[in-house]
Amino acid sequence: MTKSPQHEAFTVAKLVHWVPSSALGGIEMAALTLIQMTPNLRHIVVTGDASGPASELWREAGAEVIQLEGWFGVLGISWARRWKAFVRERGVEYLVAWSPTRLPQLLSPMDDECRCVVHLGNVGGFDRRARLQTKAMGLLYRPVCRPKLLACSQAVADSVATEPLFRGLPLSVIPNPVRPVFFELGAMRSPSRAAPKTWGMLARLDRLKDHRSLIEAVRQLPVDLEFRLELVGEGALADELRRQVAAAGLEDRVRFLGALPRPQEAMQNWEAFIFVTTAGEGFGIAVAEAMAARLPCVLSNVAAMREVAGDSAYYAEQGSPADLCTRILEVINQPMEANERAEKGRRRAQELYSAEVFARRYLSALGITR
Repeated sequence: MTKSPQHEAFTVAKLVHWVPSSALGGIEMAALTLIQMTPNLRHIVVTGDASGPASELWREAGAEVIQLEGWFGVLGISWARRWKAFVRERGVEYLVAWSPTRLPQLLSPMDDECRCVVHLGNVGGFDRRARLQTKAMGLLYRPVCRPKLLACSQAVADSVATEPLFRGLPLSVIPNPVRPVFFELGAMRSPSRAAPKTWGMLARLDRLKDHRSLIEAVRQLPVDLEFRLELVGEGALADELRRQVAAAGLEDRVRFLGALPRPQEAMQNWEAFIFVTTAGEGFGIAVAEAMAARLPCVLSNVAAMREVAGDSAYYAEQGSPADLCTRILEVINQPMEANERAEKGRRRAQELYSAEVFARRYLSALGITR
């Protein structure tokens, strides 16, 4: 029997989230925001690894967190069995898949009445190995549930439009959200005529980003310039980047703060923000957060960054430490213009990336009325 919208709103009690890990990345924080903004729903976060710091944040927001073993196996077959058992035991009417990886496995236990949306967060489709794996899974797992695809940016949507796995599925763009605490930082920050001395970057230390170019750019700055850089995040390149800093003699200028469950506590001490990444970047939620916090932003000149920040930021040629150094000095030497751009960024973030708009659009895509 088809439910009326009124009946549906009355009976909806549970929204299941599938998040592969519990690190502090963009998808984990987007899931957190949706949980925080919809306290009237019962949220269950299912993850392949609940040991990361995001798990505690999800719990603090009122979600139940469940770890299903086996996700990190070669094909995830044992995980698929556990997921199927979970679906049978708990029932899943509404699902947000925060990653499209192994989508046939994820959808196979669902019936055709399940309402599912799939978050797409990275530019580019699958590589050859992933396509072969997905094709093989398509022979083993034949889902009848047809999800809606929600890309976090137009750059992501354009890059996956022809991906075979997604052919024929509805595709929309819903930008990632900024949590209210970052707008609160922006409201408290006053314009300054002084050149920014303390800069920060918030991102995983992995190959999608380009911390190596950033460290080299810092090495090229004048030695008598008062400049400090704080890097928030952890990842596979942590040791390599620490060695690069030590080899360049930059220990007094570059600090590694690790992964912070509340990065706003570091951001409130920064006077400018920098985000150096590659063309594979899908959104960069930390950029939108820095815009909301009213920080001047220096970004890599790639499609997603242009889409997120528009004309409110400074852009450096991707992979060029020399150009990055030039943009940093431009902000330092013209603090008033940098403040004007920061204010423009704050207004842009309020218009495009509010948590309220994000939650409303996700619930609408799921067919949930509040």
